[in-house]
Amino acid sequence: MKATAPASAANLGPGFDAIAVALELYVTVEIKESPYFNVHSKNLGSNIEVNSDHIASRVLREIYGHDNFYVEIDSAIPLARGLGSSAALAVAVAGAAGAADPLKVAVTIDGHPENAGASVLGGLVAATMENGKPVAKRIDIDPRNTFLVVVPDFELSTSKARSVLPGKLDLKDVAQNLGSLALMIAGLINQDQFTRAASRDNIHQPFRNLLNPKAEKIIDFILNEGGLGACWSGAGPSILALTDEDNQSLKDKLTRYLAEISYKAEVMSLKPDLGGLQITS
Repeated sequence: MKATAPASAANLGPGFDAIAVALELYVTVEIKESPYFNVHSKNLGSNIEVNSDHIASRVLREIYGHDNFYVEIDSAIPLARGLGSSAALAVAVAGAAGAADPLKVAVTIDGHPENAGASVLGGLVAATMENGKPVAKRIDIDPRNTFLVVVPDFELSTSKARSVLPGKLDLKDVAQNLGSLALMIAGLINQDQFTRAASRDNIHQPFRNLLNPKAEKIIDFILNEGGLGACWSGAGPSILALTDEDNQSLKDKLTRYLAEISYKAEVMSLKPDLGGLQITS
């Protein structure tokens, strides 16, 4: 069995652990029977050690109780960059392994229902956990929406990105985020309704900026040069810019700016993926 799942960008500024959008960047997994567990990885992720902690092994053991399979992985999703690489891989392995509920399996392994939900359903997804089970619902997204993703040449683990977050939040900051989240969803549904306030965040980005000191400058540059919105992608360190379909000029300006501030990164232009998990025999 073979399955393909898209990357995802979660949070989108104010939607901390609540929303994500699938992106046209993919991981493909093929699974074959084997007397023992083995993984062959192409493209990104080929340097990951093959052992019982590998996501593929954990997913297979969750489904079958053993991992006696040969797994081929071909991923174009940068690792530890805030693009849901772990969730996408867990979804693709679960799909290729014939899981009845790939979302449930992926969340059990990765722990992020919004990322896994986007990789399973495609498009814009709202998600949470209810009574220990993931709930994810797809929301219509304006087809004009396009994203520029600034992917730096360094990694940032989700655990490290979470370690700098405060234990308590001010009620005013939470209320501001809820309002911004509502505006973000409205703007993603209909780009004509998008407002800059939609990408404002008070509860995670200000603290995570300490881990990527140039992130705030990059976000400000994007907004000042015509980006509709800009934010961290997931736990980062990638930066996400919401644009319309004609974003080549902004991409060129952004690429030059990154060179000027000596920030090594690749700038990708990506459309939302609308297909989600695709399984073939």
